[in-house]
Amino acid sequence: MGPELVYKTMEAFSGHLDEAHVIPVQLKDTLTLKNAAAAIAGGMHPGAARYWKERGIEIKKPLKFN
Repeated sequence: MGPELVYKTMEAFSGHLDEAHVIPVQLKDTLTLKNAAAAIAGGMHPGAARYWKERGIEIKKPLKFN
């Protein structure tokens, strides 16, 4: 996928987090923009990285296992 499509997908998803929180109540405290970016275990698509960066969310480097 191209970076712009991924960016728009991230934007659409995060713009509707309140709807995702309606399904299981537990998601309200766990499914947040900050937590979503912190849970990245591998590389990040450039479009998604742009989205997080523009929102001031710190993207930590993925864990590496030996």
